[in-house]
Amino acid sequence: MNEASFSKQLRDDIKVKYPNMFCYLIQDSYRSGKKPFDFFIAYQSKFIAVELKLVKGRSIPVDILRPHQLESLLEVDKCGTHAHGVVIINIHSAVPSNAFVIPIRVWQLIMKNYKNEKSVKIETLMTNWPDMKLNIVDEFKLMRRLKFDTGTAWDVTRIAESVGETFR
Repeated sequence: MNEASFSKQLRDDIKVKYPNMFCYLIQDSYRSGKKPFDFFIAYQSKFIAVELKLVKGRSIPVDILRPHQLESLLEVDKCGTHAHGVVIINIHSAVPSNAFVIPIRVWQLIMKNYKNEKSVKIETLMTNWPDMKLNIVDEFKLMRRLKFDTGTAWDVTRIAESVGETFR
């Protein structure tokens, strides 16, 4: 699986499981050729900008976001109480079934605290959250592929929960 197929799978699952939700893929040719993030979700006055990343192994590169992506997600996050930026990191495996949904403000803290490292192990983030007033286990939402009557799909409610919202 690559980022494009993960993106398509996630967007398709949103359209099927949440037909009242609007999900829009931003094309690669957006303005200057640098799209701000992969897609956005709009639902009941909520706006969530989403950047997807796929990583191999059990470590996440600290610089996984490009500077313009980080800036764009932070700008969205500053727009108000119902506008949020999130990073979804899928840990690559033969049958991907888990992904972390991380609010951009939390990812910014990770970058700050691990700025001298090339990458940070997922286990480190989950168990050793140094000098921060955040409980990383509460801040990271593990999004899973669940079995439904119609097949399997990503549990996109975790995207909403990661930013303190609820999708019905």
